[in-house]
Amino acid sequence: MKQRISVVMATYNGTRFLSEQLDSLFAQTRIMDELIIYDDASNDDTLSILRDYQHRYPSIIKIFIQKQRVGYIRNFADALRMSEGEFIFLCDQDDIWSPDKIRYMSTWLSTHPQAACLNSTAEYVDENGSLLKTPPQPAMVIDEYREISFSEILKHNISMGCTMAFRKEISDIYLQTSTFTSTHDWEINMIAAMRHGLFYVNQPLIRYRIHDANTTGNDRMNKKNHVYANERAKNAQTMWDYIQACKDYESQMDESQIMQFEIHHAFYEQRYALLHERRLRAWIYCLKHMRLYHQVVSYRGMIVDFLYACKHNKLEKES
Repeated sequence: MKQRISVVMATYNGTRFLSEQLDSLFAQTRIMDELIIYDDASNDDTLSILRDYQHRYPSIIKIFIQKQRVGYIRNFADALRMSEGEFIFLCDQDDIWSPDKIRYMSTWLSTHPQAACLNSTAEYVDENGSLLKTPPQPAMVIDEYREISFSEILKHNISMGCTMAFRKEISDIYLQTSTFTSTHDWEINMIAAMRHGLFYVNQPLIRYRIHDANTTGNDRMNKKNHVYANERAKNAQTMWDYIQACKDYESQMDESQIMQFEIHHAFYEQRYALLHERRLRAWIYCLKHMRLYHQVVSYRGMIVDFLYACKHNKLEKES
């Protein structure tokens, strides 16, 4: 018996690339049972495009519209609430899916009952769909298939939401527990890892489009580590928001996971203090936890953290 499959898409002003993404969804070798689309109050032609495809595929496409903008995290959460499939795929509005993505990932989940969530790699393309040089993958995910531990997912998100497929029970836990303040894909991966069910396949199953309106794509491709770049503070904020969100799941963690969580929570709090509050003594704390620090950033990144905080400290004193 085939598992029912839901694809969950969040849209906002997606006119430029939406049709190409929808075409790739309906060119799948395993067609989804439902496509749940939640639009975040678009003011371009996005809804016209969606209505046209809904007319063509009325039994599959379900469209919901926010009355006012809520942001991509809340928008995806609202879409997840509408989904009924046993397997759920997250979908952005501007990518291109490999024709075998749904079949490949749903078959793997079906034959690996211990797996709660499967992530894949992605190829990167420009606005015209031409391949770009892909950033190197982290060493922890170079195997064809690999389980990702709870400790690993506390340090790095392994992939983007648009590469994920997961079981409905993971979605249910997320919707019941989350405060929707951190990135939804990282939080969902953490829930799966908490249950020893997070897996990664080193297989590119989507073409992720890089363009000027990306939520995360340009950050992934831009590897500059400049002393004066606000990306350092932004990264520390993202990690602090994430670890704070993980606290909501503490009652569901086992004893070992709680210990790991508390260690990471203390570290991210100090790195946030270093880069946002310019507390240089926080850098000393981070250095005392050198092994964890290096697992989160490179050795060069540690130095740049320090220089970034020093630079802003100097500006504050001068003002």
